[in-house]
Amino acid sequence: MAPTSINKPGRGIHPLGAYVAKRCAVRLQWDVNHPCEPEEDTSASLRAERGNDFEEAIIKAAMAPEPEGWVVIERSRNESRERRAEVVAETHAAMEDGALVIFDGRLMDVEGLRVGEPDVLVRHGNTPVADTWRYLPLDIKHHSTLTAWRQDEDPALLRPAVTSPLSSPFLDSRSKQLGFSRKRNENDAIQLAHYARMLDACDHMASDWWGGIIGSEGVVLWYDLHENLKKTRSTSNPDVKQKWRSALERYDHEFDFRIKVMRAADAATKPEDFLVEPLHCSECKDCPWREHCGPIINAQGGNVTLLPRVSYAEWLKWREHGITTREDLAKKVGPAAHLFEVFAPDSLEKVLEKARGEDNSEVPIGALLRANATKQHQACIRAGVVTAQDLVDLLDQKEILPKSSQWSKHVTRAQAATGDKDFIAWPDAELEGPPRFDIEVDIDMENSIDDFVYLWGALVTDRSTGDSKYFAFADWNCQSHTDEVRLFEEFWGWFYALRTQALVTGRTFGAYCWHKGAEEGRLRALSAHDLTLTQQVNEFAESDSWIDLLHSWRDNYTNGRGDGLKLVAEHAGFSWRVDEPSGEDSMQYYEDQLTSDEQSVIEENQAWLLSYNEDDCRATQVIRDWLEALVGSDTNDGA
Repeated sequence: MAPTSINKPGRGIHPLGAYVAKRCAVRLQWDVNHPCEPEEDTSASLRAERGNDFEEAIIKAAMAPEPEGWVVIERSRNESRERRAEVVAETHAAMEDGALVIFDGRLMDVEGLRVGEPDVLVRHGNTPVADTWRYLPLDIKHHSTLTAWRQDEDPALLRPAVTSPLSSPFLDSRSKQLGFSRKRNENDAIQLAHYARMLDACDHMASDWWGGIIGSEGVVLWYDLHENLKKTRSTSNPDVKQKWRSALERYDHEFDFRIKVMRAADAATKPEDFLVEPLHCSECKDCPWREHCGPIINAQGGNVTLLPRVSYAEWLKWREHGITTREDLAKKVGPAAHLFEVFAPDSLEKVLEKARGEDNSEVPIGALLRANATKQHQACIRAGVVTAQDLVDLLDQKEILPKSSQWSKHVTRAQAATGDKDFIAWPDAELEGPPRFDIEVDIDMENSIDDFVYLWGALVTDRSTGDSKYFAFADWNCQSHTDEVRLFEEFWGWFYALRTQALVTGRTFGAYCWHKGAEEGRLRALSAHDLTLTQQVNEFAESDSWIDLLHSWRDNYTNGRGDGLKLVAEHAGFSWRVDEPSGEDSMQYYEDQLTSDEQSVIEENQAWLLSYNEDDCRATQVIRDWLEALVGSDTNDGA
């Protein structure tokens, strides 16, 4: 773990900003003690730039009526250290004066090692408390914060969002937003908790510990920072595996840990002094230190966190017993894990107790099982357990195994990732191909960096003739929710008519996608404004005509590396026509055609996007045929 040498060109001990508590702790460690030159991430820079533009637009809209008592502190995007210090002083002066609303402020908590720039501070109350005006923090986010209720849902069962209008962004102006619920976003709440702690440090935090997010809807969405936010692992009580935590509790825990990480990194003189080690997580692809962490994570067969769906708790338990790589998991834990696939925890304990009590260690394992326990007997044989003594010997290491079949799945993934095949079938999987239809439609959508869907693509195949044709519904200037709704209605009208025509003529009809949570989520959200559309979408989404090929793959096979469309399509022998296809690249191509003045660039980028989307659709078509062929083949494991 850690760098091979200790470098000190980093930032050392410094006040930590609002993003640190919700970010990978290893990243902070390398910020303090640079192991190499950091890499710039262009997509992250673009998102930050668009976020800044959105923030400026919100502030401009809010200040347009020139409300009395509202203050905007003058800022620039490349400020000097001296100017940032002045902004802190101006922010405190505005709070001392009791400004109603303060935009673009900056706070500094030297003792707590915190620094932060809440986009908005709103005064809470009409009179000072203990001679001090009190405030609540708001932050402006370039993403949506509300989710619309579906027209067919029972309002009595839903929890409405609590919002205030931008024209009166105060907690006392809040009301329930019937028809909308709050999107779950732990990171937003944790960032608000950071600002709240800073306001508390300078004695300006209101006694009502609330904070708000101004999202793309242009309203303030409120969070009660003491309200239960998320269940996390509990170590204080062995009888309680998980415990509810509030945003403040989550923030305090994560921030305090990162202070320890920073201090350890600053004092480090050898690799063993570092507090955290590189692990694979969702942030890795955008991290400036990925070139340093990558070789460490991938060394010696690859860290176990490279396996899909490995939790921090599982990684921690494995590490305690010397299991740090996928190869360790496949070889050291593998045989025993098969038992947890079919045995309930208490029943396995009973069988183990019988085995330990046998005077004759050579008693066949079958003699200790129920007469009809065929699956359990087969699992024992697969694990190399033939006798009572075999079971005792194998489960000497049982303390590293969870009482869950999930570890058996992790072991199988590790075996797939470290084996000589591209993928393997799950043990005991009843291999089954995806459903097939007379008319098959492969659907894929593309969204912009602003998260607006600008392209719906569909590949229509008539299986009676074998003919396929690609259809694209695109808006090359989609810059609002209204635009994407209009585009969705165009696509849905075509799709619904196609499906209806097939069914009325007696032909079966099916539509496919990869990871339908994305497409289905948008279908439901973009139809929520219209009862007829909502009913049509819901009927389709809940029918047997809507197939997620990800499940067809994941329920039968694993490669131990991931279930992304690009990776699985590679197993099926499919490749994209564009170089290095990725969702991040598609966002950049769309952004460039949107902002370019050169017609050639616009046309080339639009052609790239159509080709990319069409190949996404063709990839699911190829995977579908491939999965069906695998079921009937002599070998259903990857070559």
